[in-house]
Amino acid sequence: MKKILLLVFIFSIYFVSLVLFGSVVKHVSHKGPLSNNLIAKVIYNMSSIPSNLKTNIFGGNLSIERKTQLPLASKRLGLKVNINQNKKEYILVSKYFLDEKVFKLQLIDILNNSLIHTWPHKQFSKNLTGEGGPGRYTFEHSMLLENGDALVTTGGGPIIRIDPCGKKIWENDLFSHHSIEIDNLKNIWTPIYLSEKKEIHGQILQYHDGIAYIDIKNGKTIYKKSLVEILIENNLFDLIGNSYMGRDPLHLNDVEPVLTDGPFWKKDDLFLSLRNISLIILYRPSTNKIIWHKFGPWRHQHDVDILSDSKIGIFNNNTQLDLKNVNQNSEIITYDFRNKKIDKIFDTAFKKHKIRTYYEGLFEIIDDNSVYIEEQENGRLIKANNKGEIIWEYVWDAQVKWSRFYNLLNFKKIGNIDKSINIIKNKICQ
Repeated sequence: MKKILLLVFIFSIYFVSLVLFGSVVKHVSHKGPLSNNLIAKVIYNMSSIPSNLKTNIFGGNLSIERKTQLPLASKRLGLKVNINQNKKEYILVSKYFLDEKVFKLQLIDILNNSLIHTWPHKQFSKNLTGEGGPGRYTFEHSMLLENGDALVTTGGGPIIRIDPCGKKIWENDLFSHHSIEIDNLKNIWTPIYLSEKKEIHGQILQYHDGIAYIDIKNGKTIYKKSLVEILIENNLFDLIGNSYMGRDPLHLNDVEPVLTDGPFWKKDDLFLSLRNISLIILYRPSTNKIIWHKFGPWRHQHDVDILSDSKIGIFNNNTQLDLKNVNQNSEIITYDFRNKKIDKIFDTAFKKHKIRTYYEGLFEIIDDNSVYIEEQENGRLIKANNKGEIIWEYVWDAQVKWSRFYNLLNFKKIGNIDKSINIIKNKICQ
């Protein structure tokens, strides 16, 4: 009888402990008021041991990178040219290699269909990881510089400047993500995650978004600002509070600096893309003023570009509410400040070739007749024309991450691309 009572007692203690443990984990995962308690943190971290072991042994969730998940995986990999234009064009692209379980950054010559350079990632990233575990450094929106260096980052990691041999020139200490862009002084604007905790409407944010301005010569932070504070200080907090609430209410994914004065903006203004509330903002850091903002008709957009002195373009992911599917196809939507007119450009190509990606993705208008598109979800990079024809496409059997299109003209804001490529080709690495 005593043994039975002892077993009942032990089972009762075990059951109560299990319930208390689960309650604490649930409380912390929902960011309850006691989430920052030391004991609560320890218990929550203990509950993460199995998933952390899986991530560190096998890597993160590879579902989107698996060949079977990619509708275009059956197509011939690499470059396919449909219309030969005999132009010097290049792509700087981060690609996931399924066999090696690693992302690599490569510079590819479109005209000659050749690989110019692969950055030796192990040289600088062996102690760095992305959110998915070891080897998952993603090289998001890497940027080539005239002297052959590259700016690289990963989701929620530091921006690093490296030379062609992978030697680290400098490393910034902020948690950058998504886009890297340069202004007139060739310094860097980027979205960041701020380490300072932010609570709004009783919710502690999982991602406290901000913007940062970084010196390209030494990597030092010149300026940073909380995006939540920008909205509050401009009396626009209700853009968050009355439309969406959760631990990631904004999801800033692009900071686009204005390079020249225009009738509707000034040099050094910033266009900001906030995915989770489908909002574009025109912000003036010099006065801390939001000059203009607009919801939709884009949905969960990425990548806002300035197309003229009065027009912007937005990569509209056009996602459904479940965030896993696209309504027909993605789009490039333009907004004209002169007449408030909404339009779609290169729409024939998007519809005809079913160009769609429910997350990420980007575009660059090359000229009036052609556009560069990254269809991130399908591992496809495309140059298309306004007739709906694909001029060339580069297909990969796994994920690509925020690539760059370069030609002689658009590289001019950085420098001379022939000079950059010659330096890279002639660099001798130890």
